[in-house]
Amino acid sequence: MDVTGGLRLRHAQSTDYLRVLAVMDSWWGGRHMSARLSHVFFSHFESTSFVIETETELMGFLLVEGQGGAATPPAGVSTVSRARVL
Repeated sequence: MDVTGGLRLRHAQSTDYLRVLAVMDSWWGGRHMSARLSHVFFSHFESTSFVIETETELMGFLLVEGQGGAATPPAGVSTVSRARVL
């Protein structure tokens, strides 16, 4: 789904796991958060999880564990996209 400003929202895919791992720690100011992220969200909960991206860059993600969701779903927003209105 094309959203505003050249951003695209779509369901997460298993191939997004490595993309998120590559940026996750820097998005959290260097904290080692990637160790807490399970591949399960990307392989089993694709229909309830999302990424937002431009043509070249991952801008954010929201991973939700099935219908009803997890108590605290993993989510992240690029430091670049924080300056934009999503």
